[in-house]
Amino acid sequence: MKKKLMQSVKFPFSHYSLTYSWIILLCSLIVVPSLFVSISTLPFFLSTISCLMCVFLWIIGPNNKEIGQIVTSSEVVLLFFIIYGLVNTIYHQTLHAEWIILVFVMCFFYLMMRRNMYNFLFFALILVSLGILEGLYGILQYFYLVPNVASTFPISGSFDNPAGYSVALSSVFPFAIYLISKTNYIRCLRIFGVVGVVVFITGIFLAQSRSAIFAVITVLTFWFISSCFFRQLSCNLRTIMLVAVCFFFMILAGVVYLYKKDSANGRLLITMCTFHMIKDEPVTGYGVGGFEKEYMLYQARFFEINPESPYIRLSDNVRHPFNEYLKTIVEYGFIGLMIVIVFFLFIIRAYKQNRSIENRTSISVLIGIAVFSCFSYPLTYPFARFVALIAAANLFKDERALFILKNNLLFPLKTSMSLLIMTLVILCLFSMKNEYRWNKIAQPSLAGKTETVMPDYARLYRLMKTHGLFLYNYGAELNYIGKYKDSNNILKDCCRYMNDMDVQLLLADNYQQIQEYDKAEEHLILAYNMVPVRFTPLYRLALLYQMMSNADCTYNTALHIVNKKVKIPSSEVIQMKEEMKKIITNYSNKQKLQVPVKNKGLTIP
Repeated sequence: MKKKLMQSVKFPFSHYSLTYSWIILLCSLIVVPSLFVSISTLPFFLSTISCLMCVFLWIIGPNNKEIGQIVTSSEVVLLFFIIYGLVNTIYHQTLHAEWIILVFVMCFFYLMMRRNMYNFLFFALILVSLGILEGLYGILQYFYLVPNVASTFPISGSFDNPAGYSVALSSVFPFAIYLISKTNYIRCLRIFGVVGVVVFITGIFLAQSRSAIFAVITVLTFWFISSCFFRQLSCNLRTIMLVAVCFFFMILAGVVYLYKKDSANGRLLITMCTFHMIKDEPVTGYGVGGFEKEYMLYQARFFEINPESPYIRLSDNVRHPFNEYLKTIVEYGFIGLMIVIVFFLFIIRAYKQNRSIENRTSISVLIGIAVFSCFSYPLTYPFARFVALIAAANLFKDERALFILKNNLLFPLKTSMSLLIMTLVILCLFSMKNEYRWNKIAQPSLAGKTETVMPDYARLYRLMKTHGLFLYNYGAELNYIGKYKDSNNILKDCCRYMNDMDVQLLLADNYQQIQEYDKAEEHLILAYNMVPVRFTPLYRLALLYQMMSNADCTYNTALHIVNKKVKIPSSEVIQMKEEMKKIITNYSNKQKLQVPVKNKGLTIP
C-alpha cells in the first residue's frame, strides 16, 4: 500500500528545493502573526516573496527550456491584461507598488504552474491538508479552545474575518471530492478526502457564510451533472432533474435572503450605488482603488436625493462592492471585464477538450470561486488567488502553442525575467519594511507618545504616499497634536485613495479648529449623507451650529437627533440624545423651522 501511494504522488518539480519552496508558499498563506497594523499584511508579503523565490529557482533550473518557447492563448490574454492594467492605472494616476507586485507575481506563478502540473494528486493532497488544518483551527476558535486573531468574529481561522476562512475552505473543497472519486483504490486517501469534506462543510456552516454555502452546493451540483450516472439517464429525466435543481436554487436563495435580510438589502444598496458609478465611467473605470476612492461619494449622493430611503438604517462605510465582477468594472471598466470573460471562455474550451476528473476538479474550483465572487470578495485573499491559478494552470497544461519563440531568445528571456523577479523581491521587502515601521510607530502613538513619533511619520510619508489607511492615520495624529492645516493637507491626499465618513469627520474637525466653519459644515453634512444611520455627524453638526450662534439650525438639528431611531443602542448615543434634549428645552420658546438647512441633504421629520 505504501509503495502504491508513493508511486501515485510524484514530486512535480525537478528540484527538491523548489518543492520545499512550494510547500512554504502554501503554508505562508495561512500564517498571520501580529507584526503589522493589518493582520492581512503578513500573508500577502510572505506568499509573494515565497512565490517569487520559487519562480526564480524554476527559471534558473536546467530542465525548463519550455519556459519561453511555447506561448499559448491564455498567456497572451494575461499579457494583454497586464498591458491594459498598466495603461489604465497610469491614465488614472493610481499606479502603486502593491498592484505591480501582485499582478506580476500572479502571472509568474501561473506560468510556472502551467509548465509543471505533472501530478495533480500531489497538489490535491497539499491543498486538502492545509484546508483541514485551517478548518480545524476555525472550529476550535468557535468553541473557544484557541484564541481568535480577529476578536470581533466567533470564527475566522487565520484570516481577518469569516469571509477569508470560508473562501479558503470552499476553494479546496473540490480537491477533497477529487480524492474520494479518484483514489478509491487507495483507502487511506479516500478516508482523507472524506475527513476533508466533513471539516470543510462543518467550518463553513459554523462561519455562517452564505456565499460559501452557495459555492459548495454549486460545486456539488456540477459534479453530479457532469457524472457518468447523470449522463446515462434518459433525456426527459435529466430535464426534470435540471428543473428541480433550478427550483432548489431559487428556494435556497429565498431562504438565505430571509436568514439575513438586512445584510442582503444592504448589499442591494451597494449594488445600486455601484451601478451609478459604472454609468459615469463605463469604458475604463476609475483605476485601481477607484471603488474606495469614489463609492462613498455616490452613496452620499444617493441618500441626499432619497432622504426617506428605507436603506438608511443599513448604511455604513463600504470598501468593497461584495462582488468581484462589479469591482472589476469599477476599476477597469467594461474593457477589463471583457478580458476576464475571454479568459473564462478559454477555460470552458479547455475543459470541453479534456473532461478528465482532474480537469473537472479544476473547473469546479473556478466555478466555486466564481460563485463566491458574486456575493463577496474572495480574490482579496492570496490563498484563494493561488488556488484559482493552480486550477487554471491544470486546465491549460496541455494547451496548444499559439506560436513558438526561437531558441536564441531563451537566455535573454530568462535573464530579463530573473532581473524582474529580483526587482520585485526588493520592492516587496521595501514595502514590508515600511509597513513594519508604521506598526512600530503607531503603537507608541496609541500610548500617548504622539509627539515623539511624528518625525518618523514624516519620513514614512515620503515612502507611503499612496497608502490610504496610513495617510488617514497620519492625518489623525497631526489633528491630535493640533497641526490642523498639516492634517488637512494629508487628508486631502488620503481622499485620493480612501474617502469615507471617518475621513470627512476628521476634515470637519480640522476646519472647525481653524474657524473655517462653512467648510466644516460642508464636510459634516457630507459625512452624514455618507452614513445617515450614524449619530456622530449630526451631533457634531449641532455643536458646530451652536458655536456659530445659529439658533434655528442648532434647534432643528437637535430635534432631528432626538427623533432619530437608534439602530444599535449605546451609552454614547443616549448621552447625545440627552444633550440635544437640553438644547431643545433652551430653544423651546423660539420659532421652530420645518427645514433647517436647505439643499444640504438633511431632512427633519
